[in-house]
Amino acid sequence: MQPQDTANVNPCTPDSLLAHNQETVSHPTIPCDDEGPEDVGDPMREIHQAPKRLALHDTNISRFKREFMQVRVIGVGEFGVVFQCVNRLDGCIYAIKKSKKPVAGSSFEKRALNEVWAHAVLGKHDNVVRYYSAWAEDDHMLIQNEFCDGGSLHARIQDHFLGEAELKIVLMHVIEGLRYIHSNDLVHMDLKPENIFSTMNPTAHKLVEAQPQQTKDDDGMDSVYEELRHTDIGDRIYKIGDLGHVTSVKEPHVEEGDCRYLPKELLKDDYSDLVRADIFSLGITLFEVAGGGPLPKNGPDWHKLRNGEVPYLSTLSKDFNELIALMMHPDPDQRPTSQSIFSHPILSAVDSKSKLQLGLELTMERRKNEILMNKLRDAKKTIKQLEAKVNLFAVTNNPESVEGQRCLRSFTRRTRTPFNTHGRYSLGDRNKNVITNV
Repeated sequence: MQPQDTANVNPCTPDSLLAHNQETVSHPTIPCDDEGPEDVGDPMREIHQAPKRLALHDTNISRFKREFMQVRVIGVGEFGVVFQCVNRLDGCIYAIKKSKKPVAGSSFEKRALNEVWAHAVLGKHDNVVRYYSAWAEDDHMLIQNEFCDGGSLHARIQDHFLGEAELKIVLMHVIEGLRYIHSNDLVHMDLKPENIFSTMNPTAHKLVEAQPQQTKDDDGMDSVYEELRHTDIGDRIYKIGDLGHVTSVKEPHVEEGDCRYLPKELLKDDYSDLVRADIFSLGITLFEVAGGGPLPKNGPDWHKLRNGEVPYLSTLSKDFNELIALMMHPDPDQRPTSQSIFSHPILSAVDSKSKLQLGLELTMERRKNEILMNKLRDAKKTIKQLEAKVNLFAVTNNPESVEGQRCLRSFTRRTRTPFNTHGRYSLGDRNKNVITNV
């Protein structure tokens, strides 16, 4: 009897996507040279969920040194080290996180597996760091993720705090990712500047460089393109990363993150509204990167920030200050949801887009129009070619009709000659002659 194939059950997977809820689908089996006779022609072979979780030491393989070339260390955390690596086969750059110590059989194995499960389910959104694969090697956990070449938000504020224009972009992107996480009945539980990353959009500068020279019909956007060439604000895409604390809203297994970003209710073991706990963490993150940091780890100032005593930031507008204070409200029920923040007037379609982004969108629309015009010109050429073929067909099959058309054109030229060669006639006289001739 053929043994059953098994795999781990991912607790982060939505119910609708679980394998045991899906109907078995028959697929034709493509035989390979190394298949045994029992494998060929078995279209109904099923893959079963493992009745017991597969441990890391059950899945150990050797991949890291064989498939990747290590470039440098780009991050060190409590549990792991992140390397910038190049895949030897496809030549692309990836971020590979490797646990500092062997986790197989340790108390950290569950957390390591949880991070893999969360990445596998959530790493398909533009504002969540993309997931590629994970494996165990020498009892270490390795996770292959997207390489974010813009670094972390924490690294960005080492030089300067963010102004309101860029802060709106950060909020718009991160709340998109958080809204996606919450829509899957999951919560992040460790939002902070160190776990928000950015990638540089290579399309932006390509579009700017491709922008044609200004003409007399220019629409006055030259200053926008000049600004686009000398700044990168509009080029960044912010993403949520480090999903090691992600847990289900329905069956939470909470591991508290950084105390500087946690709301007070979590420290009291109140897990009744974890979604609003994420909102608090994002709110205090915005407060920090806008100039409110460094944040206290404890003491009177720590309690003030959680009792509604949020200092007013003079670099931000009144509306933005009020939104941050609302996100950090002491009562979780008073905090907005990710959906309501996404729909907030401060992130309206006009206000949330910087001058740079609008310029990029305008450039892309111009490129689309250029493509459509090229297609229109090609269509006209095709029509002319078809007309020529039709005329050629007519000449070949009915030469008498063509001779009649030539006579008609000759007659038309003769009737037009008096009006084109006698300058003494006025336009009115010509019209009268035309009527008389008719």
